Amino acid sequence: MYLKKKIMLTLTALSLATASSSSLYACTSDNYHEYSRNAKECAQKSGASCSISMDILDVDKAQHASECAYNIFWGNTWGVSSNMILYNLDLIGALSMSPQPYYYYYSNPPSGNVGSLAHLFSEKQDVPMMRAFYFGMKQAQERFSRECQTSDGCETKGIFDGLVKDKSGAFVFSDSADYVEDFWKKALSVKNKYGNSFLNVMAENNNILGLKVCLLLGMPIDMLKSRLGPLGNTALHTCAAANQVDFLMFAADLLKSKNLLSEALQKKTHTERLTLLGIARKQSSHAAMGYLGTLS
Repeated sequence: MYLKKKIMLTLTALSLATASSSSLYACTSDNYHEYSRNAKECAQKSGASCSISMDILDVDKAQHASECAYNIFWGNTWGVSSNMILYNLDLIGALSMSPQPYYYYYSNPPSGNVGSLAHLFSEKQDVPMMRAFYFGMKQAQERFSRECQTSDGCETKGIFDGLVKDKSGAFVFSDSADYVEDFWKKALSVKNKYGNSFLNVMAENNNILGLKVCLLLGMPIDMLKSRLGPLGNTALHTCAAANQVDFLMFAADLLKSKNLLSEALQKKTHTERLTLLGIARKQSSHAAMGYLGTLS
């Protein structure tokens, strides 16, 4: 019995030694889920091969992003918040999910190219989920600012010049920062398998609260008239086609405040050359047709 216990203790010690010297688990104290230069430094500290460790981290990151996607789809706000805090997930990063089997009483989550986590958030309109979306997008902005500081992937340089600290001490974009538009261009360039940005998804689901979060975080109002859909359609085309009048009215009021509404009303899709009123008529969106008729 004594010998068996001694052997078990020896094996445990060896396994711990291996983990601390050559695997990513030595990074626990440094939070290896940062998935950034911190993770790379952490892998170097552990004495592990950086490329191998980072490959493992990338796989791990994808798994956690998928887990967060399931929680968003199933409406598990606590799970979403936990995923985002623990794993520092990127809401605007492209995300592809494998098909999943039926899970208890939940319907099957989306699979394939879902766009990003922001796309899945955009289908939700409840306050707790939109609160999580707000903090996730703030994290995405902070990540974007760090990437711009260290790479050539941003149109506007001097990225920290426009950052200010909020009440929590986190750096956020100031309202006057020129490169806010750079962030939103990148965020809205990610498309799902249907060719839609997450702003189009918000429009389709009448998600005014999500739109307000985006505006609060500096999204330029003229993005509402940008061609972000698969047919060269704007977010207004999307909500008009889906007969989502509340979103349409709110967006139209915003554009009107910036003298951009007339241009948005006349903008046509690429193939069928449909204006907002034209696409509403084609889809028999009667409520949208009635409202747009008052603007013509």
